[in-house]
Amino acid sequence: MSPLLPAIWERRRVRLDSATEYHKMKRVVYIQYLLAAGLLCVSQAQASLVIDFSNQGTSQSAELNYNNLTITGSANLQLLNLNGLGIVGGASDYTIDGAEWVKFSFTGAYASQVSYYVVSTGNLDGDGFGGEAFIQAFDDAHNSLGTQSINGAGTKDVTALFGGALISEFYVTADVDSHRIGSMEYTLVPEPSSALLFATGALLITAKLRKRRHP
Repeated sequence: MSPLLPAIWERRRVRLDSATEYHKMKRVVYIQYLLAAGLLCVSQAQASLVIDFSNQGTSQSAELNYNNLTITGSANLQLLNLNGLGIVGGASDYTIDGAEWVKFSFTGAYASQVSYYVVSTGNLDGDGFGGEAFIQAFDDAHNSLGTQSINGAGTKDVTALFGGALISEFYVTADVDSHRIGSMEYTLVPEPSSALLFATGALLITAKLRKRRHP
């Protein structure tokens, strides 16, 4: 056997070992990236989200979509620049009035700390209370939490009105009077199935990392 063969084999073994370690390192970095991305998604889901309806120009549409939120109504939705959200028809195209309603549905998640701001109201029935309306909310099992009456301008804390329950969707229905919604705020909470999927993935990734670090 040539005396050069052992040296050639040793160099080849070193190259193979280096390539193997390189690919192992690539896999570890990729797994770490996936874990970081998952944690980022969860942290974003727990951040408070604010929608300002008054700075989106003037337009009409059957549906509005934001971060895990879909908004529909009894008729087309009306965005009025510098004013906010209303429903087309009724006493005005730019307010929610009569028996018009707006539905807020959270998709792929539930919401906590839900509130919206009524920027202006009208007293159409002449009883001295402007912006009278009803809010009906549904919990994370889509069961009705009941209905609450509200009136006047300012912040309407939906979560507080329904005892701090997680909200899957809620309706705001005018009671003859008119009002306009200027903004909305909410915090997303992942659905149990999504949270379980992420937790399972995190455990698998952690196990893979430990296995590669301690062969």
